[in-house]
Parts: sequence; structure tokens; C-alpha cells
Amino acid sequence: MEVRTGLSSYTRMYGSKGAAAAYRWQVRAAQWQYKIILLDALTKMTEQAVSVTFPESIATQRIELRHYADTDAVAIAELLGSNRQHLLRNFPELSKGLATPDEIKLFIEDCADQCNDRKTHTYGIWTKTPRQLIGQLKVKNILWNVPSAELSYFVGQSFLRRGYAREAVAIVMQVAFRELSFNRVYVRIIPSNIASLQLAQKLGMKHEGLHRNEFRCGLGELHDVNYYSLTHDDYLTSALAALSP
Repeated sequence: MEVRTGLSSYTRMYGSKGAAAAYRWQVRAAQWQYKIILLDALTKMTEQAVSVTFPESIATQRIELRHYADTDAVAIAELLGSNRQHLLRNFPELSKGLATPDEIKLFIEDCADQCNDRKTHTYGIWTKTPRQLIGQLKVKNILWNVPSAELSYFVGQSFLRRGYAREAVAIVMQVAFRELSFNRVYVRIIPSNIASLQLAQKLGMKHEGLHRNEFRCGLGELHDVNYYSLTHDDYLTSALAALSP
């Protein structure tokens, strides 16, 4: 509703006694309509913001990263079963847990809940030929108001030194920076994990510092933790951006 009529017009229509009241009523009605329009616009903007998130799956030429489904339980059990000792130092929660079908079922359900809440996205890393689960990548500690996130990942021992980890991390960074306009992506790595330290450096991530005695591994040992990050500006000038379509 627009206030098209001035106070003088109301005076002619209603007389001096009712003119002021009628004019105030029209002004208030217009204000309420404006508030309704503004609220509707804000609601639509919020809905659009909430719908922005990481995709269900991400593919490269050799691999596909996909959220877990119930049908992946056997593949998850096989991957973890053959890598428990390998995971003990860096991923104690995976190495010591998920030993029974019920635990794996609950893990898949929890991954889905975390994804729906836009808190964490857990991807299985699958080769395309042959179709096989070879690792996992997790986008976690997401702060959508920044936005920023932490990445953690592993590749099974049988698939190391083939470039799969680099390929998986690079494509997720591409989605984060190019499609979702993230401002920061970071990783945390213990000093003994030389391969991950080298990968962070190859990806152009910058060393932010060493947090002393921050992490206790599955062997009970206390470790320092290196922080490496890539900002949006870093990404645009990195080799990763040059390789992206």
C-alpha cells in the first residue's frame, strides 16, 4: 500500500477531526506492508543461504568422492579392517571403533545427520575402475559465517603413492573456493606424518604454526600438531587454481 494522499486531502474528505487519524492509519498500514515485504525477502535469502552446501558427490577423472550410503557398509568394514594399524596414530577413532556391523550402521547414519545439519561432510573416496573404496575425506569444523573448514583424509595402504590423496583434496578445495566462496581451508598434521606434510606443501598451503601437545593418538602418545591453511586469495594464485577448469 502506498501513501498517495496527503493530509490536506484527508481534511477535505473527513474534516479536521478525522483527517489526522485517517492519515496515521494509512501511514501505519504502508509501514506494515513494507515490513512484510522485507521479512519475506530476508526469509528467501536465508533459505537460499541454508541450501548452499557441499555436494552429494564430487568426481575427477580417476576417483569419485561420495557421501556414504547404507549399501557401503561392507566396503567400509573392508577398508578399515585392512588399515587399522595404519590408522592407529592419526585416526584413533576409526582404528579402534567401527568393528561391528551395528557400529558401522550408526556411523553411516551419523554421517548423514551431520551432513543434513551442514556441520560435517564425510566422503568415501572411490576409484572408478575398478569400483573400490580406497579412503575417506572429511570436511569438518565448518564455520558458514566465515566460511571456513578443516579437511582430514586418509588413503588405504594399498593405494598410497598414486596421487589419490592429492586428487581428492584438490577437488574439494576447488569446490570450497570456487563454488562455495570459502575464505579458508586448513589441515592439522602431526610431525611424524611426513607424507601429509609434503602434500600440504605441494598444494601451496602455508604453515601457520605448531600447537604443542595438542593431540593424543591411538597409541597413547602425545603429539604436537602442525597447522597448514589456504585462503581464498592464496588459492587464486596457486598452482591448484591454474589446474582447475
